[in-house]
Amino acid sequence: MMNMSEMMKQAAALQAQLEETQRELAAATFMGSSSQGLVTATFSGAREMTGLTIRPELLAQNNPSLLQDYVVEAVNAALDEIDTTTKQKLGPLAGGLNLPFS
Repeated sequence: MMNMSEMMKQAAALQAQLEETQRELAAATFMGSSSQGLVTATFSGAREMTGLTIRPELLAQNNPSLLQDYVVEAVNAALDEIDTTTKQKLGPLAGGLNLPFS
């Protein structure tokens, strides 16, 4: 049976690892593109949009509805990438704690 001191050391080590992983995720860059690659959205791991690229050929179509659809698609793809990566990196640290990202 583990003593209280050992449990506290393990908890502190887990906390440090969790904080480091969260910092790494926040500093990472995530990109998502529309299905035809005409729009690309870039986000930080903190879920802040840092860029949006729209290819000229899409703008030349002069179709606001299509542009809107592609922007939404690219943004959602980037956010999905953040969620997937967060689950992959933080899930193992959460163990069986049933946290929202595990």
